[in-house]
Amino acid sequence: MEEGPPRGDLYEVEQTTVHRVVDTRTGEVVLAFEGVLSMRLSRETGLWEEAQLSGVREVVVADDGCVLIVRYHDGQEAQAPLPAS
Repeated sequence: MEEGPPRGDLYEVEQTTVHRVVDTRTGEVVLAFEGVLSMRLSRETGLWEEAQLSGVREVVVADDGCVLIVRYHDGQEAQAPLPAS
């Protein structure tokens, strides 16, 4: 997982997190998934507000080692076979 640098203007921030699936034998990235956090700073309270999460929250390899479980910020979950190498 890699978190990109925050972006946005003085009162906003957006950060992208990239979840990479790497073939441990070759070191090659075989799949990548993104999730985004965005929010704004309230000029009244000075606190971060309106946080929005989208995209992928988590990617894990199932116990069988053959399937990825992809969990999204909206509560959905999907499964995908790991690419054959």
